[in-house]
Amino acid sequence: MTEERSRYNAGPERADSDTLDAVELTPAAVAAWLDLSRLIAKHGAALGLRPEDIPDEQAEPQADGSLVIRVDLTPTLGRVAMTVPPGAWRWRAGTRQ
Repeated sequence: MTEERSRYNAGPERADSDTLDAVELTPAAVAAWLDLSRLIAKHGAALGLRPEDIPDEQAEPQADGSLVIRVDLTPTLGRVAMTVPPGAWRWRAGTRQ
């Protein structure tokens, strides 16, 4: 694993994404999330979802040390999530742990 990390922030600070704003992901984890985001947008569009209808992503640390990044689409379409393994993310300096 590389020590180089990227801070993933999809946009302006949002109350519902405090956790995601407080973590750093490895470049590989950022790339994987961006790939998944593109698939969400592509398939969502095919189902009639406009990009502005797709809610912001949220993140939840797990007891096993992983981080789940998720988007709750609609009640019908459900949730799309990706698990970032321990070691592929960390709390940013000065944030909660």
